[in-house]
Amino acid sequence: MTEVIERSNWIDQLRSSITLLVIAHHAALAYTTFGYFEPTAYILSTHPVVDKNRWIGFYIFVSVIDTFFMPLMFFISGVFMLSSLQKKSAAAFLRDRFFRLFIPFFVGVTVLMLIAYYPAWLLAGKHSDLRAYVIDFFTVEAWPVGPPWFIWLLFLFNCIFIVFRHLLIPVIRKTALLIPGATALSMFLWLFLGGCVLYVPFALLYGPYTWTGFGPFDFQLARVLLYFGYFIAGAMMGAINYNTVLFGSSGSIDKNLKNNLTGFFVSFTALFFSRIF
Repeated sequence: MTEVIERSNWIDQLRSSITLLVIAHHAALAYTTFGYFEPTAYILSTHPVVDKNRWIGFYIFVSVIDTFFMPLMFFISGVFMLSSLQKKSAAAFLRDRFFRLFIPFFVGVTVLMLIAYYPAWLLAGKHSDLRAYVIDFFTVEAWPVGPPWFIWLLFLFNCIFIVFRHLLIPVIRKTALLIPGATALSMFLWLFLGGCVLYVPFALLYGPYTWTGFGPFDFQLARVLLYFGYFIAGAMMGAINYNTVLFGSSGSIDKNLKNNLTGFFVSFTALFFSRIF
């Protein structure tokens, strides 16, 4: 049985920080040096609105943030999977996720994105006829998903987890038993090498920035397995008392800033060169 873990302020703060990074990331995309606007099909632009003023600092910021913020979001979501299932049935869990994830996604991609992309329509030189814009949004532009794309994917991961829970949960719990005896270096290597296996081959095959999907259900082709892998890794962490085992005074997580920065530099450099070659 999964151990009941008290709610931690630090993980709530982490979730809030990641949310702010997501907002900052999408705001900075309007000012990156690689940004461009495609007036013939604004959905092909790097951002709905691209400013003529650019700064390489935003390119660096976006590149660094892009290496970890989405996997971390899926990881954090996975942390609460087992504890949530322990409190409610599978049907109740999916019903809860439907209202908390899918409904907000549908509203966001239908209403909020319709409003958000209207400036792009005007910048593309189109007339201000709202009816023409709405028709173009859902047909020609194929219902662009925009930033809420990850919400439907997270809902899908929850559904997959529920369907295969009888296979996944025993594996997750058995694997989680290895975490208390692991060193910080070994955990870093497992996450790093696992991330490479789940990402690099597909990035080389499809390209790191290729999107696919149907209508608003778009996703990054090279990263979907990486996100699901981190989602499962989060569930493994949620199967133990991470407050004491990992982050306590005698926990196995390395709190040395120098070591953490070195690990980040190695990971970022490896990912950067994997995109080039």
